[in-house]
Amino acid sequence: MPTTKAELRSLPGIGEYTAGAVASIAFSRAEPAVDGNVRRVLSRLDDLEDPRASALVDRAATLVDRARPGDFNEALMELGATICRPRGPLCGECPLARACLALEAGTIAERPPPRRRRAPRSVTIDVAVLLDADDRALFVRRPPDGLLGGLWEFPERTRLPDTPLVREAGELEPVFHAFTHLHATYRPTILRAENPLDQHDPLLGPFETRWLPLSRTDGVTLPVAQQRIASAALAWLGESRGPQGA
Repeated sequence: MPTTKAELRSLPGIGEYTAGAVASIAFSRAEPAVDGNVRRVLSRLDDLEDPRASALVDRAATLVDRARPGDFNEALMELGATICRPRGPLCGECPLARACLALEAGTIAERPPPRRRRAPRSVTIDVAVLLDADDRALFVRRPPDGLLGGLWEFPERTRLPDTPLVREAGELEPVFHAFTHLHATYRPTILRAENPLDQHDPLLGPFETRWLPLSRTDGVTLPVAQQRIASAALAWLGESRGPQGA
C-alpha cells in the first residue's frame, strides 16, 4: 500500500491534492493538501493577487504541522469552508486575522481572483489499434503527471516505429470526448503486425507497454474514450473474422 505522496501520485487518477490529503491524514506524512478552500485562505493570508498552484503548494508546505499534519490540513480546509468563505468571510472569528495581509490591505473580497476560464482547445488525435498475429492489441501507459496521468491507451500513430511489419487493415468511426479544457477527436485505425512486435516496444519511448486481447482489458485502466475505441475495435475484429472465426 503506497504511503508517501510520491507513491500515491504514481497511482492512476491521483492528483496533487488527493495525494497530499491521503498521505497526511491517513499516514501522518508532513505533506500539504491544497484544495479550493486552502487556496482561498493562503491567497488572503499573503494577499496574493494571482497565485500559482505550485506556489500555493510550496507555501502550504512551510506551514504544515510536522507532528500532526493530517489534523493541520483538515483544520485549514475547515477554516476555508466555514470562516474564510468566498462571500461574507467571518474575519472577526478567524484565528489568522492578525497575520492576514489581505485583511490589512482591504483586499479580502478580491482574493483570490476568479479563475479565468479558457475556451476549450480542439485537437484531433490519430490512434493506432495495433493488433499482433494473436489478435492482441498494444496499449501504452501515459506518464503519471498531466491529463489522464497513469491511465492506459492505444498509442498515437506518430509514436509507432516505422517498420514494414505493420500494415493498415481498416478504419473505425471517430470518437469524440470533451475534457474541461480540451475537445478531443480520436481517429482510430486498425493496424496489423504480422509478427509480435515486443522487441520494438522501446521505440515507443519511455512508455510502459502491454499486449492484451481486446476482450480482456480489465488488467489496465482505460479512459472512457479509449474504452469506446476498444469496443469498436472488438466489433471490427469479430466482423473481420466472419461467421467461422466468431
